[in-house]
Amino acid sequence: MTTARLAIESHGHLRRIAQKEGIDFDCENRGILHFCHSRAEFDVAAQVSGLLAKGGLECRAVAPEEMRSIEPALQGSFFRGFYTESDFTADIHKFTTGLARACERLSARLKFSAEVLSIALDNGQDVLVVGDRPNRTET
Repeated sequence: MTTARLAIESHGHLRRIAQKEGIDFDCENRGILHFCHSRAEFDVAAQVSGLLAKGGLECRAVAPEEMRSIEPALQGSFFRGFYTESDFTADIHKFTTGLARACERLSARLKFSAEVLSIALDNGQDVLVVGDRPNRTET
């Protein structure tokens, strides 16, 4: 339930940041359709959907006919599915690139390939201590 609430909250933050910073990330507000090929898949998905609903993420069971009306390009045979109307799809690479630019514009310094060594509060300021991540080779 906590994970579902966190996901719902993060969607809101993501949308607000994108709007405030003018980040175009090809967001499509058409919901998300999950489809199941068998009764067993559907039963598992129903359990997951029930847990998500307890966290506030509403999705509803849909029959194959409704699935095709939601997504006309859908082909094949399906047992049933679940549709989460409030969800959306987008290009996360475009979002994170736009977010990085916004952070830099607001004076953040971005450091990649680094390991967080500690986080502390100093005179009301967050202090993040990072170190270079050692090169690791697989054996």
